[in-house]
Amino acid sequence: MPDNCSKCKTPLDDDAVFCPECAAPVNSRCPKCEKPVMPDAKFCKYCAFDLSRSVSTKPEPVIATHNRSYSSAGQLTSGIDSLLADRYRSMSDSELLATSKGDLSTHTEKTLSMALTELETRKSLDWRDAEIAKSRLKEAINCADSYASYVGSPRDRSSMSQREKADKLMKSGGITAAVSALLFLWGYNYTSSFVNSARASLMNITGQTDSTYQFASLCVVLGAMGFLVGVILVIVGVAQKPS
Repeated sequence: MPDNCSKCKTPLDDDAVFCPECAAPVNSRCPKCEKPVMPDAKFCKYCAFDLSRSVSTKPEPVIATHNRSYSSAGQLTSGIDSLLADRYRSMSDSELLATSKGDLSTHTEKTLSMALTELETRKSLDWRDAEIAKSRLKEAINCADSYASYVGSPRDRSSMSQREKADKLMKSGGITAAVSALLFLWGYNYTSSFVNSARASLMNITGQTDSTYQFASLCVVLGAMGFLVGVILVIVGVAQKPS
């Protein structure tokens, strides 16, 4: 090892790798032939290798390694699955049971399956608690699978939204038509009665008002209009419902 830096002539310690003043490497070597070269040399005097090129090529292995780390989405997904599996394996028996008894609606089918797999390996659990937990996880897996298969694509989600809107229209129209029909029938029966009509006429002659008869007459008009609106809503809902 030289006593002084070959570039700035600063004294060097015995274990120095770089110069403390100019940061020049103490023992520079050619990347090609591995023989010692001067820090400020442009070419190797043994093999004529371009020493300036070695500096620009240093980052390439790092970039290539980074690009190869996750060359596909499958490798990244596999890594996430491993982390989830490790998470369930690190849980104690009580924590695993608490997870299965909690809210499972936010879990995916894959995470639920991992939890079920880990639960089946726990032999120290009480068999009754284990069976209850397994049943809840299996039920949640079936629900997640059914929902995923139904709304798995944007087209399915759009179809479901359109179907829900059509069902709401049909339901609203059916309720409106039913209530309106009841009001119409009651009002029509009341106003069609000879006794009710005669009483209302006599009260009008004496300057009084039969409020019940007037309300029944209003129910006839509003009932007919409401029934028509309900039928229209049902027809629109049926027309919009996807086949």
